[in-house]
Amino acid sequence: MKIIKRNKPIGNNFYKIFYCNNLYKYKKPVMEYLFSKILYNKNVAGIPTKTLKFYFKSKKAVVVMHRVDNFTALDNLLWNMQEDEKVAYIEEAFAKVAKMHSLGIRHGDLGLRQFVVIDNSVWLFDFESAQFKFFKYMAAREIYDLFKNTKKFIGYESTNKIFRKYIQNLKASTYTKKKIEKYVYKKLQIN
Repeated sequence: MKIIKRNKPIGNNFYKIFYCNNLYKYKKPVMEYLFSKILYNKNVAGIPTKTLKFYFKSKKAVVVMHRVDNFTALDNLLWNMQEDEKVAYIEEAFAKVAKMHSLGIRHGDLGLRQFVVIDNSVWLFDFESAQFKFFKYMAAREIYDLFKNTKKFIGYESTNKIFRKYIQNLKASTYTKKKIEKYVYKKLQIN
């Protein structure tokens, strides 16, 4: 699937336009629309969606979102921040992920580039690969990827403290939490 334009502002809206060359590819804009709407209502996503439009003749799907002018990608902001600011933003990002995982939703493409800062708050976006499947392995893989991406900004010790908070905030069984911890630490080669 090719995304022609991403978050193109026109008037009071952003338009995310998908090029869909077969029927299966129409799934991604539907996921983007549904999960953005669900997670916005749960205070995890920061950009609410308005509508989803299909143009079968031109093989396009358009997700229409409210326009937000003052947002910045988190991974771009982190390079120019003080250490305590970085930790605060990354801690908020992990809290959003814990909330999302607690709802039984996996993002599908989780990394620092999937977070935006709007009015000094961190929000998740880009839900085209999201699913209602809380597999221990998938949550562990996502949180490992996020751990790996954040430790280059704030170091292992700070990231590990934030990861411990993620585990505490995650609404899952003790067994699931231990499996996620085991997976992440094993992948990081730390016992």
